[in-house]
Amino acid sequence: MKPLDDDYSRELFFNRLFGSRSDCPEEFLQVSDEIVDLCGGLPLAIINIASHLASQQLGVSMDLLTYTRDSLRSYLLSDSTSERTRKILNLSYNNLPDHLKTCLLYFSMYQEGSIIYKDDLVKQWVAEGFIATLKGKEQDQEMMENTAGIYFDELIDRRFIQPLYINYNNKVVSCTVHDVVRDLIAHSSSEENFVTVVDYNQKNVAISHKVRRLSLLFGEARYAKTPANITKAQVRSLRFFGLFECMPCIGEFKLLHVLNLQLSGHRDDDDPIDLTGISELFQLKYLKIASDVCIKLPNRMQDLKFLETLDIMDATRLTAVPWDIINLPHLLHLTLQIDTLQDWIGSMNDPFNSLCTLHKLNYLQDLHVISSSIHHSYHLERSMEALGYLIGGHGNLKTVVMAHGSSARDTVVPGAPKVTISWDRIACPQLLQRFECSRQSCIIFNRIPIWVKELNNLCILKIVVKELKMSCVRILRELCALTDLSLYVETAPLDKIFFRKRGFSVLKYFKLRFMSGIAWLIFEENAMPNLWNLKLVFNAIPRMDQNLVFFNHVQPAIHKRGTAVISLEHMPGLREISAKFGGGASDLEYALRTAVSNHPSNPAIKIELVGYSTNVAGSRKRKQHQDDSLKDRLDEYDEGLKRPANKRISTSGESSSRVHAAEIVPRLVQITGGGDEGREHLFDMVLTAGDIHQLLLPKQYADKYFPLDSAANKKGHILNCDDSTGKSWRFRYTFVSSSQEYVILRKWSRFVKKKGLDTGDTVSFSRSVGDAAKGKLFIDSWKRAKIPVPEIPIMPAAASRAAVSESNSCISSL
Repeated sequence: MKPLDDDYSRELFFNRLFGSRSDCPEEFLQVSDEIVDLCGGLPLAIINIASHLASQQLGVSMDLLTYTRDSLRSYLLSDSTSERTRKILNLSYNNLPDHLKTCLLYFSMYQEGSIIYKDDLVKQWVAEGFIATLKGKEQDQEMMENTAGIYFDELIDRRFIQPLYINYNNKVVSCTVHDVVRDLIAHSSSEENFVTVVDYNQKNVAISHKVRRLSLLFGEARYAKTPANITKAQVRSLRFFGLFECMPCIGEFKLLHVLNLQLSGHRDDDDPIDLTGISELFQLKYLKIASDVCIKLPNRMQDLKFLETLDIMDATRLTAVPWDIINLPHLLHLTLQIDTLQDWIGSMNDPFNSLCTLHKLNYLQDLHVISSSIHHSYHLERSMEALGYLIGGHGNLKTVVMAHGSSARDTVVPGAPKVTISWDRIACPQLLQRFECSRQSCIIFNRIPIWVKELNNLCILKIVVKELKMSCVRILRELCALTDLSLYVETAPLDKIFFRKRGFSVLKYFKLRFMSGIAWLIFEENAMPNLWNLKLVFNAIPRMDQNLVFFNHVQPAIHKRGTAVISLEHMPGLREISAKFGGGASDLEYALRTAVSNHPSNPAIKIELVGYSTNVAGSRKRKQHQDDSLKDRLDEYDEGLKRPANKRISTSGESSSRVHAAEIVPRLVQITGGGDEGREHLFDMVLTAGDIHQLLLPKQYADKYFPLDSAANKKGHILNCDDSTGKSWRFRYTFVSSSQEYVILRKWSRFVKKKGLDTGDTVSFSRSVGDAAKGKLFIDSWKRAKIPVPEIPIMPAAASRAAVSESNSCISSL
């Protein structure tokens, strides 16, 4: 990466440390400039030093700045840019508090290019004992996990780890580690014998027999073996990634606290991999298994008295899950297939008593259940009944998430069973803070359950309901802690739906999607006073030649042609409003002008129309090919981010789960592309938030256009691509076997920054077909064009009380 010029280097430093150069005290300017000069224009060095200074508890002082400058002067004796960056990072690392050093070194357990999720990582830190407790006091699990979350955020703030996905509330959900930082961590971890990494791609690595944390990265190697000199009984943490036949005997690791297995290979269901030795790991606190081969778990696991986390969501072929885990006294986090609950009941003699037995999971705090599309609706219904018994009246449960299988696409699978339930009779789980039921799970509630009104701690609610009535709105508006609400409605109501000024006092994010029909929505003045983000999604636009009939207090009310279908009065906290519409409309211009009435004090509405293409001159025509599953992709953006990235990428001819930035597909304005004469177009990609730092390629494109052999992939492959200016970009391209992803890494973020690209923009790959330079690669990029919609007139309040239309999904930023 080329060094930054002086102006940009100073801008980067001062913005991070003081907010801007003008906010820097005058007496600090000279020494700050000297620190920037010492960094030599290296972006990672500049941002790391600035973040280190900004994180000091006592604030920035002249003594601190002077000490930092003098340390850099004596430290940076090399002219090598890479060595200079490494030394600056090492200086920042040496000044980290001990607890942050420990947490940072743990990242060496993960292989290069890994996407690391915060929630999963903090559970491992707690199981490892990294979170110190107060002397003489027993600190509960929740407090320790919150502390671990704070440590994670500090490492983000200090720029040792890079955020990948950030939700609407500016919270980091997942991260990755920069190559230079990873090299520093690996070196320090090896020196301190903190983590022992056995990477099959690395040869002649000396390994001590005293190993506390062992990471076996075997990948696709068929004959890899665990070093024989390792004393397995001393290992406390084991992470294995590779073929199942290379996995060491788990039962030999008697004192494991953390066990993370990612297994692959080919094995018949009648010859499962034997993992029954897990039952003898009596100190185990964290167990996660991901596998595409059949696995046999122990028949009994109730002796794992210290187990806190059990995640077998991605172990899709289990012979059985022992039901006695309900007796584990410290099990707090449980993730499994939903049909496991029904299997447990079937394995017990008395079905009624077996349902009651589920209440023994009374320590459980987080429950994630995954539904599948291969089971009959009756089976799903029985599993939901069992889930209701488990949840009802639970005294500690704080999170319940029901989603579709992680190996499936982010769409509602055709023919998948749907179940409609009420759950009105179950007792209220009083401490519940998060309840999510994704639309892909095919579980539909008749209405908002009555007991929801008693959830005084509920912060996040995602739910699919058959219909929406004002009685549902009255329940929801009384939830005093609700900040995030995603509401999916199968059939639009016949009644007017009013959102009044009362209630929803702390709501910040509201997504409302109608799957069919036309609804009449009115947001009154000062409704939802703290709402930041409002997303409305419909699958239709009201026709010009049709008056719509709704009901107001049982009396019919007619929505007249030409009046707005959504009315938004002044909502003082709003920062962003978006409305999406889909389906046919006889006059698109009419639909754009009359769909929404917005108060002038509100932010401008971002209106998008599904299935239409738009050119810059304003002429519009129906998009000729519309992917019917497009509405499903965007609807579950947050679910897709939890899945392997190669399963989040769409192709032109099939339904897929890669998230597009918008459901309208406008014509893109080319900003870097030159002529494409003599070129063969390969493929286009719309960038997601995760693609800003590294580009995840669809497998079918990677295999077809950029094939990798095993030898080339050990250190990656260089892709030479010319942009429209003639500049040549040398991207490092590799296959990350841990996540099964094809990734363009090095210099990609530089390209994105140079071209000014962001989420929703498009990159295009092509190659020369001429004899002179046949096969030469080109990369072009386009910015998303703003759709030139007519300005929406502000209607009088009386005229704006009219109603509705339906569309497709928004990008959910939860």
